[in-house]
Amino acid sequence: MFVIVTFDIMERPTAKAMQKRLRNITKVLKGYGQRAQKSVFEAYLDNTQIESLKMKLTSVVDIECGDNVRLYKVCNSCFQKIEVIGEEGVSPEEEVYIF
Repeated sequence: MFVIVTFDIMERPTAKAMQKRLRNITKVLKGYGQRAQKSVFEAYLDNTQIESLKMKLTSVVDIECGDNVRLYKVCNSCFQKIEVIGEEGVSPEEEVYIF
């Protein structure tokens, strides 16, 4: 399934703490997919991988600080309707290996 993950990390309690959470979230997401924009990742995942990703994100996101991560599951027919204006297109489907 094609999944779009977006995130917004708040600058609380400090900018340094925010940067650490941002690095950790980015590291987790790079293990599952490709960066499409600064705070947007795209991935092809099955349900088991989605649950694993959610568990890992939960361990690094600070909800009390106002952090927000959203996962959008895109069905095949909707995937065909995605339009991109700009240099990069939608990430091609590729094998993902999680170690």
